[in-house]
Amino acid sequence: MPVVNSDLCVECKLCEKACPIVNGVDIKYPEVKQAFAFWDNKTRTKSSSGGAFSAIARNVIEKGGVVFGAAWKDGFKCVHIKCETIDGLEAIRGSKYLQSDIGLTFSEVRSALKEDRYVLFTGTPCQIAGLRSFLLKPYEKLITVDIVCHGVPSNQLFCNYIEKLKAEFPEFANANGFEFRNR
Repeated sequence: MPVVNSDLCVECKLCEKACPIVNGVDIKYPEVKQAFAFWDNKTRTKSSSGGAFSAIARNVIEKGGVVFGAAWKDGFKCVHIKCETIDGLEAIRGSKYLQSDIGLTFSEVRSALKEDRYVLFTGTPCQIAGLRSFLLKPYEKLITVDIVCHGVPSNQLFCNYIEKLKAEFPEFANANGFEFRNR
């Protein structure tokens, strides 16, 4: 669940107005009428879904755009980050089936779009809906890619699970990475 930092909140209620769950806000986007299968031999062995994300992200960066996706921070905390280089894509490659901390990325997306840059934003369907609601209007240079989702656990639940694994299996005590899907 989202948590409001009461030390920073000015009670403007914009977060509540933008929440698609609270308000049922639905920005109309063009209906998708095509579907594609994808396999990229350059990156598929480093990826969890055939390399589609890497190919799309590489294209966006080559056009001077910016990519947003989930990365690991401080061990096993899942956070959304901004990436502007092809080398930086490594941190956000691979599935992370968790509620990532969005931080200020929605504002960063809006700023990049206002600079007329291409933006690729990947995340869960509710994160994509939240971003679209936050933006209030469609943008031609916004590309979104969401995962098939049946609900994701919180970062805290996941960290509790990791600690349980480390306690039960001493050989994992120094683990510093996790893959949800074997590449």
